[in-house]
Amino acid sequence: MPDKALGKITNDWEGGYIRLRLFVGQYGEYEDTLEPGNWSHQPSPPPRDAKTLMCNLFQAKNLPSADSNALADPFVIFYCGGEEIQTRKDEKLETLNPMWYRSLPLSVRCGDVSDAPPVIVYVMDYDEIGDNDLIGMCVLTCDNASMNDPTPMKPEWIDLSMGKKGCELGQILISFNMFTTSNIPRYDLMPEVVDTSVEINVLGLRDLKPALGWVPVTKPFVKFDLNSLQMPGEEIKIRNVQTQPKEPGANPNINTIIKLNIKMPVDPLFCPALTASVYDHLFMGLS
Repeated sequence: MPDKALGKITNDWEGGYIRLRLFVGQYGEYEDTLEPGNWSHQPSPPPRDAKTLMCNLFQAKNLPSADSNALADPFVIFYCGGEEIQTRKDEKLETLNPMWYRSLPLSVRCGDVSDAPPVIVYVMDYDEIGDNDLIGMCVLTCDNASMNDPTPMKPEWIDLSMGKKGCELGQILISFNMFTTSNIPRYDLMPEVVDTSVEINVLGLRDLKPALGWVPVTKPFVKFDLNSLQMPGEEIKIRNVQTQPKEPGANPNINTIIKLNIKMPVDPLFCPALTASVYDHLFMGLS
């Protein structure tokens, strides 16, 4: 029977709850050891104190494209125990490898950290018209959150998926800090960087498949998403760059060199990813 809740709710965590009675022990065939229980008695909730979970959001990479230009406008939502916080929807536009380097405070109520509800991280694609699209998510626990630490916890790359195993696509670099007091430091998540010169040698393309099944490959070209290389606060004059469509066919030679100067993190953990997309120059300038 299909799930009747499909398409009825916007957020999957609003789907409802189920109450069950779980028996653990040896169940005799002739002796019923199961007690009916007192369901009318409201159990005492465990002690829960107000805490602040600092969601340290560094960057994401290799996100799936969600727009017609083969890119996305990603923003992130952190949800935990009925509370949520998110980045600005229009903060990162036209990139599959966004960088934020920001800490977002999220209020949670729990006893011990091990009893805290899980954190659901949603990576969404912002659309000015219509609903925003989910492009990846992950569910994490607070067990590894650093408690009352004046320095941000070192992040890890976490796989994103569409909610089930086997559909992983893209990764997000995050960490968590938990605070039991109101004295919360302001984290500077920016890594140490050095000035570098980047040179991209584009030699050619091979064994391309037609963009349209019945139209052969005409004049392919490569477009580079330089938004992927821009550190927060840095301005790159050329946002996107592409090669010129010249040779026709599925195996064109391009022989183009692209040079630019950028700031590159010293730690390889924060090394940015560069997205290169291949387009075909179709009739009347369409691609």
